[in-house]
Amino acid sequence: MPVDNSRLKGFYKLSVKERRDMIAELAGLDQVAVDALAAMGELSEAAADRISENVVATLALPAGVATNFIVEG
Repeated sequence: MPVDNSRLKGFYKLSVKERRDMIAELAGLDQVAVDALAAMGELSEAAADRISENVVATLALPAGVATNFIVEG
């Protein structure tokens, strides 16, 4: 699907999976990349402890897509 702009009409109304699928189609992502995107929030305590000092917990944050921008360049 060619992309002329970042307007994704009704994007906010889609489920998380539907949004992810749309972005995957627009960006040409394969299933491995889509699966990695879906699993982004799953950080084990062991991995967190290797990344940061003095870990006591992990915190998952949502990753969003900014739409409806015009970039001149």
